[in-house]
Amino acid sequence: MCKKSLMVCLSWGLLAPFALLSGGTTLGQELTSQTSREYSIPRSTVHDIHSDILGRDYQLYVKLPPEYDEDKNALRKYPVAFLNDGPYTFQLASGVTHAAINRGAMESHILIGISYSPDDKPWESRRRDYTPKLEINPTGQAQAYLQFLREEVFPLTERLYRINNLRRAYVGYSLGGIFGIHTLFNAPDSFRYYLISSPSLWFGNRWAIGREQQYADDHKDLSAEVFFSVGSYEKPAAKGEGYSKPTPINMVLDLDQFYNSLASRKYQSLRLKKYKVANAHHELALPAALSQGLYWLFPGEKYQ
Repeated sequence: MCKKSLMVCLSWGLLAPFALLSGGTTLGQELTSQTSREYSIPRSTVHDIHSDILGRDYQLYVKLPPEYDEDKNALRKYPVAFLNDGPYTFQLASGVTHAAINRGAMESHILIGISYSPDDKPWESRRRDYTPKLEINPTGQAQAYLQFLREEVFPLTERLYRINNLRRAYVGYSLGGIFGIHTLFNAPDSFRYYLISSPSLWFGNRWAIGREQQYADDHKDLSAEVFFSVGSYEKPAAKGEGYSKPTPINMVLDLDQFYNSLASRKYQSLRLKKYKVANAHHELALPAALSQGLYWLFPGEKYQ
């Protein structure tokens, strides 16, 4: 098991020399005279993990809350949020939760980002791992990836960290949202909470919409707390990958249809929220969804 600090490189060069320091040295000259150095996200660690189930390697990025190592919390177990698309979402979630947790606006919780397989291109890794196996997408391995989480990732992280396994959250964006829906309807007890941002409901001729109906036909209840979000501009006239025929995408209307159908079931144990990110395209909707969604799932004492 390899363990190392999560590092982000910050360059101090090329800053405009506006302000004068003592002796006539400009601020820019003072800064560019220093050597570039790496910056570490506080309280973060990277673990390498090999999956026997998938036959591939991954990395887990872990960030602990600020009071985790205090003696008074030695027996305390924490909620945890698992984030797919980890190289992107982990840094965002770390940023948007930093002040909120420190100031009591959000409950302290552990963040765990899951990387792509380093032997694949990111789009290859996520399309294979996050999507169900359909005839038009024979490489979809969502069920095997879910088994990897349940049988390998969960036991490992609960052995290393004080995690409350009754309070797991899943965070998925775009195709990661499809994986969240797959998990919600196939093994909902994997997580108590789901944050599903900008889900690619167009995938597989709107596979998820049909899966929701299938679940309703076979079940009377669904125990979960689910936060859905979408950007208000996520409705371009584009062609969706995964369709048997080219079809325009309107992610706003797709989510409205999916959410309204799910809400109409009136499952006693299901708590739902839908949030529309104003003036946001697909690439810009996730930061607001993370801050609002994690706050809805993990509200702090400050605003209760």
